[in-house]
Amino acid sequence: MARFPRPQPGTLIDRAVQLRRDEVLPTDTLRRRDRAVGQQLGVGPAESAGMKAPTRAGLITAWLSAVPGDRPRGGDALWVVSLLAVVIGVLLGYAAAMALFYYDGDAPVNVVNILAVFVGLQAVTLLLFGIAALPGGLTRTASAGGPGALPGGRLLRTLSPGRAVAWLAKRLPGETRDAVTEMLGRTGAHQRVHGRVQKWQVLAWSQMLALGFNFAAVGGALQLIVFSDLAFGWSTTLQADAEDMHKLTSAISSPWTSYWEDATPKPELVAATQTFRAAEFGGGAPEVAAREAAKWWPFLIAAMLFYGVLPRLVTVVVTQRRLRRAVLKAVAFTPGVDRVCDRLTAALVQTQGAEHEAAGPNGDAVAEAARPAAEVGTVISWAAASAGPAHDDALPAGGANSIEEDRAAIDEAARRGGVVRVVVKAWEPPILELLDFLRDLRTALRDDTVIEVMPVGDGDRAVWRKKLASVGDPWLRLVDASGGEGQR
Repeated sequence: MARFPRPQPGTLIDRAVQLRRDEVLPTDTLRRRDRAVGQQLGVGPAESAGMKAPTRAGLITAWLSAVPGDRPRGGDALWVVSLLAVVIGVLLGYAAAMALFYYDGDAPVNVVNILAVFVGLQAVTLLLFGIAALPGGLTRTASAGGPGALPGGRLLRTLSPGRAVAWLAKRLPGETRDAVTEMLGRTGAHQRVHGRVQKWQVLAWSQMLALGFNFAAVGGALQLIVFSDLAFGWSTTLQADAEDMHKLTSAISSPWTSYWEDATPKPELVAATQTFRAAEFGGGAPEVAAREAAKWWPFLIAAMLFYGVLPRLVTVVVTQRRLRRAVLKAVAFTPGVDRVCDRLTAALVQTQGAEHEAAGPNGDAVAEAARPAAEVGTVISWAAASAGPAHDDALPAGGANSIEEDRAAIDEAARRGGVVRVVVKAWEPPILELLDFLRDLRTALRDDTVIEVMPVGDGDRAVWRKKLASVGDPWLRLVDASGGEGQR
């Protein structure tokens, strides 16, 4: 199979916009269009079997580039939003530097305030970022009060400054705004895969904002240091003397002491620049103290770079990598993608062997083969539904079975691996017990493991489709016993 491009965050928006446009087109039109695109991309039925998430996501990305018509510009929209996050950070950082490094020739610039914002506050926000970035399982356990869990991950992501950027993103015009809203994960099956995108996109925006803040703060501080004469001092109401302050600054500067000696305050400098509001600055001649106080600037710039800029460079890289992984899964598994892949990968069969295939309503060859029994890892018979002679080893669940027996069937399905097919009676309505069973089954399986629900007999498939959609599982599919896969 040809190599396909890797999806980017903007691909999610493009895909959502394109799928929304396709909703108003006839099925035959979509089949003919994607048949041609599939030929152009060189994919066929052989590639559809066991298609992995990266391949599927790459195929959808290539499909978006090849579909005729105006291409959605989701990548441009997200670029603008990301730029907006950086701009907000730059403005805030520059304003903070102008305020904290302000010197009117009277009271010196207080080193304690600068360290509190550009060292202390950075350490706190980085700790909060680490908690918010915890794996979803830990934060879900935290929300449930599980033992040993670190609380507040979901709350911290909600309070992240990236949320403000997301709020602004939803004010974008037209269909791009709607697609951004969908990308950030709102309801149904989208939330399970888009929840990760939402998490990492918000965190990525927050770290871009923080990086812009720290870069601008360093730039603003250097501007005042170079183009004006600043005098630094330190003072605090706390009972701290020059020795305590020297210990603190020595600890802060320990990472670079051996490389940049001037950026480590000496005891004499710390003692000479302690200030009190009721006393003369420095306890000596003002001009001498001012010259001595200027020597604080290398330490302050080094601290801002090491504790502000450098960690944010790392967190930006981490969030971008995690975001790309989340986007890959979201592109591959959100509702509607399966139908696109089916149309693309069926194209070569329909053109090379059309004379051997049945014709559709408009003379189009139809190739929608059912999943072979050999590809199904486990069959579960719900409430004694008939699984057919091909599956004599079907696991019983539901109906007269106990909760323990249902749990045993779930454990056995997880042990076997592969696709899990749950056979149900089509004429019986989907009850809450079945929906809870499907949720428990998903918990036991990997996220990308397909669960097929196959109603057998006469019944209203639309009711089943609606109920299964309420489970919110993008890997849960309704399949037809005659062989065709229904819409999810």
